[in-house]
Amino acid sequence: MAGALHGITVLDLTQQLPGPYTTLLLAGLGARVIKVEPPVGDAGRTIDPPMFRVVNAGKESIVLDLKSEQGRIDLHRLAVRSDVLVEGFRPGVAARLAADYATISALRPDVVYCSISGFGAAGPYVDVPGHDLNYLGVGGAVEAEPAGSWTSGAHEIGIPMVDLASGTMATLAIVAALNERGATGAGAELDVAMLDSAVFWGSVRAPLRDGGSEPAYAVVAAADGHLLSFAVIEDKFWCSLCDVLEWRDWREDPALATHHQRRQRAPEIRERLASAIATRPREVWLDALWAADVPVAPVHERALAPSDPQIAARGLFAADATGAPVPVVPLPPSLRRQPLGPAPALGGDGERLLAELLDDVPPRGASAPDRAGEQRPAESGSERR
Repeated sequence: MAGALHGITVLDLTQQLPGPYTTLLLAGLGARVIKVEPPVGDAGRTIDPPMFRVVNAGKESIVLDLKSEQGRIDLHRLAVRSDVLVEGFRPGVAARLAADYATISALRPDVVYCSISGFGAAGPYVDVPGHDLNYLGVGGAVEAEPAGSWTSGAHEIGIPMVDLASGTMATLAIVAALNERGATGAGAELDVAMLDSAVFWGSVRAPLRDGGSEPAYAVVAAADGHLLSFAVIEDKFWCSLCDVLEWRDWREDPALATHHQRRQRAPEIRERLASAIATRPREVWLDALWAADVPVAPVHERALAPSDPQIAARGLFAADATGAPVPVVPLPPSLRRQPLGPAPALGGDGERLLAELLDDVPPRGASAPDRAGEQRPAESGSERR
């Protein structure tokens, strides 16, 4: 299947996660993604190789030194043939590298140009570096313990929500701009700030702030050592859970009738839940709890997830050339372009791309003078934004 964005070419100047995740989604929709990397490569190649392989699947790689005149000339020639450019530098760096919207849109007036940064293109925090926790904190989406200090591990974020949320929002904005271009012929300049997604997500579901916690929202071990996740929030599910576990005392206790009441006794509920589930194997519990319509599910180690029957039914993994499972971009099947193929080797497509895309496209005007700025990715630790 070609995909909904078949025929669209994307220049990807981003590194690590938010930008590469954006262009991964575009690739999943059928776009051709050309990854433009500095001579040292995307920092994600060394910081987190498994993540790099996932979010750069199906792309092509060319190495361009945008601090050099030739690198900028080659970028501009590529831009003439591209529909979308995504960059993740700190605000101001793209201009110093002659890769900013003004320069690129002069070469390709209908380009959809998307900048992804931490705090956005303007404002007092424009030059402040950051990661997920910083944006969530500014957005009011995290909360310290009442005493003012974190409990052990409370501040750790396993899944980088803001990175992925902002990448998803950037993809949505790009697709919307392409749709608008189809109607008007005009390109667009898109300013996507990671802070924006953190603020919006934090407004949708605020953290707990009254000293309570989710009572039956936990991962517990069954008798065979296998894990189950419980997400019992609604009152009707609480009643069903009590019925299965034969908690008649709590089933009829008016002090536990509402979710708010149960949150005040969360530690007690979790302890009793863990003790009860530890008495039988996981499959026995799943059969009983699912029959009673309780929101519970098995918890897998990552390596075992592809073998889950529901994941297999959804087609969320495909086999690579060695037969190993690789994740599939989770778009509706009718929109997917599959398979994407592996992540590219650094510069592995450079010679072919230069021959294919550049030899027949003459330079359009002189490249900008050597405004050698920091070619720093906006998406890496202390270098970010």
